[in-house]
Amino acid sequence: MLRTTSLTFFLICAGVLALAIAFSSQGKSDSVIRASDLPSISEGLADLAARTRPGTVYLEVEQEVAGAFRERKRGGMGSGFVVDAVQGFVVTNAHVVGGPNARVTVVLADGRRDSGTVIGIDARSDVALVRISPGLATHQLEWGNSDAVRPGHLVLALGSPLGRTFSTSFGVVSALGRTDLQLPEKDAYQDFIQFDAFIDHGSSGGPLLDMDGRVVGINTAIGGRLDAWQGISYAVPESLARRVVEGLATSGETRRGWLGVTTSGGEVTAAYAESVGLDRPYGVRVRKVTQGSPAEESGILRGDIILAVDGYEISSHERLRSRLAALGPGVMIHLRIWRDSAFKTIEVTLGERP
Repeated sequence: MLRTTSLTFFLICAGVLALAIAFSSQGKSDSVIRASDLPSISEGLADLAARTRPGTVYLEVEQEVAGAFRERKRGGMGSGFVVDAVQGFVVTNAHVVGGPNARVTVVLADGRRDSGTVIGIDARSDVALVRISPGLATHQLEWGNSDAVRPGHLVLALGSPLGRTFSTSFGVVSALGRTDLQLPEKDAYQDFIQFDAFIDHGSSGGPLLDMDGRVVGINTAIGGRLDAWQGISYAVPESLARRVVEGLATSGETRRGWLGVTTSGGEVTAAYAESVGLDRPYGVRVRKVTQGSPAEESGILRGDIILAVDGYEISSHERLRSRLAALGPGVMIHLRIWRDSAFKTIEVTLGERP
């Protein structure tokens, strides 16, 4: 489990207090949840956990690490979930398996064990695909739609925190598009879902589920100043992870779409938005257009502000990078831009990142 720097534990207490107030206000007309509803909600969550838990796995990982005089073995653990039981495909984090030659033992929810083969790793999205014996798993999880997730939505996080195998935790989505994590991988894609369900070391690679039991993210990191969970959890969104997994399953690698613009440092401040006539600060400024790129061929200009990709709002350079990384070469996209105090839509067919 990766650890990042974030807020204090006080926020957790405030959140719990707010929920308690909401649950206790059953006499008020605007109460969303009545105390009498809680038993049925609890049963529904338990049913959801029971239905989805068989599609999760626990991973024991052993890697060969070069030492001064001889190679030594380093052990690790993590979580994962089955996305194709017939072919035996298991999704986890890249940092869980570590490398393509790792020895992976996959433990199913019913206790059966099997040797896993690392099919592919994409370190920049922190996604890996492992294969077990085809047909061994009897359950699999379905992908959801992370673009439909909003702050306040309820989620379940399944995994094995601190080696406590096949655990379930419950929480809410706290925020979307987190991009300020301090990650070890250079140029990692960052567009994380932040949530407050409990995860910790050993949870990495487990699924983050919506209330239909579909995977909307891969549990990846925790926030805080201590080497322990402090109420802040992060997941790679389905919108990025799903296409990476499909690429790894098909060819063992990921091909990414390329637009050909430089937007680093081009975040739109409130002052800049006002100066160009935007109603609010969002989007990223195009600081450079690469010659011969899809962006140039489509008529994108230096100074344009990219506001959205296929309706997905862009709020930072990192969110644009991650969104394009989730798309393959040859894909046609629609960019909504702001130019000369007016909205404009431009069609672009992405190239392949050089």
